[in-house]
Amino acid sequence: IDVDAAGLPVRVTDPHGGITTIERDHFGRPTAVTDPLGSTVRYIWSGEGKLLRRIDPDDIGESWVWD
Repeated sequence: IDVDAAGLPVRVTDPHGGITTIERDHFGRPTAVTDPLGSTVRYIWSGEGKLLRRIDPDDIGESWVWD
């Protein structure tokens, strides 16, 4: 497991050598996770730090609305 300066994982190698990468915003929240096959899931966060949207590799999204 490779971590960033804050100690958060940014790259994970599985037992078979597959690599998952995690991109993070300046708050440490994941913004994209790419699996060993190259598929990427993206995440969009609110200014308050709440998850607003998850977009899968097929560009299909899930959205959340917070009170």
